[in-house]
Amino acid sequence: MDRELVARAQRGDEAAFAKLIDRFGDRLYAVARRVLRSAGRSDDAVWQAPIDIWRILPTVRDPDRLISFRNVSRGRTATRNATPRGCESASVAADGSQSGTMRPIDRPRGMRKPRRPLEIAPNVFEIVLGRVRVHLIAEETLTLIDCGLPGSSTSIHDAIAAIGRTPSELRRIVCTHAHFDHAGGAAEIAAGGDVEVLMHAADLASVRTTLADVARRPGRRLFVALTPQLDRATPLADNDVVPTLGGLRVVHVPGHTPGSICLHAPATGLLFVGDALQARLGKVGFASRLYSDDWHAACRAVKRLAALDVNAIVFGHYPVQRDDPNGLLRRLAAEAEMLDRPAYEEGTR
Repeated sequence: MDRELVARAQRGDEAAFAKLIDRFGDRLYAVARRVLRSAGRSDDAVWQAPIDIWRILPTVRDPDRLISFRNVSRGRTATRNATPRGCESASVAADGSQSGTMRPIDRPRGMRKPRRPLEIAPNVFEIVLGRVRVHLIAEETLTLIDCGLPGSSTSIHDAIAAIGRTPSELRRIVCTHAHFDHAGGAAEIAAGGDVEVLMHAADLASVRTTLADVARRPGRRLFVALTPQLDRATPLADNDVVPTLGGLRVVHVPGHTPGSICLHAPATGLLFVGDALQARLGKVGFASRLYSDDWHAACRAVKRLAALDVNAIVFGHYPVQRDDPNGLLRRLAAEAEMLDRPAYEEGTR
């Protein structure tokens, strides 16, 4: 229950707070856009609001209304409902509903029990954890690509059991980047056994960021600050090869985060892209502008992917794309080239 998450977060449980932010992030942005009518100002409000929520959580009297219309417009969150003069209230409730004139945005609810893993390629299984998709490679031992939000270990262990294997067979977790919805479960899963966590060195350095750091300077570091600290991890670098799927090659694609990586399996043609690409409404495109540290760098990095031989693009939030993946990557590479032209920039602001 969301009220239980709020209560846990009030007691300082950062994993519960991460789930709340994951659940309401898109709705918060929708409210901000409705109120502020500016992408830039809405971005600022979205980054400031979670920090304000964290600060005021211990004093919240009504967990059913955390985000109010008026206070989002100020880049702040409220401990009570607020209705600006001349406007209906629009807020996000703890049950996920919205009141007022805002049209609800459909979104999977929280950490439901995952569906049975789907085999997307021989010995490669997709595990859906709410809105995040992680991928399990089942060979002699098990390898996990990304691991969901903090607190995902039970769901992942259930998925492993569903394919007839045991969690004790898990030997490594490869994180495509350090955001809490992709690397949040790593510390908990690794603590339960002999599991190696691998992440690009640039993102490993950022995992030490804390909520206190973000409170001093709000921004996209929030999504790293909500990833639990790792006691031990192995740094990855461009062109490293992970010993699974006949050799899973690391492709460094900085931009969404400094250490974002894709993982390419030449033997199978699979390309795991994490959040380096997205497929909103079925259309493959660049990484999210809102959630990327350096969106232009993320776009330019995609040019590296166009040189690969790919049979399927495997996303961190969307279904697998098998329809002409090489053509899609070449198209995106051509669009990325356009980004470096001043005329293109002036026409797309």
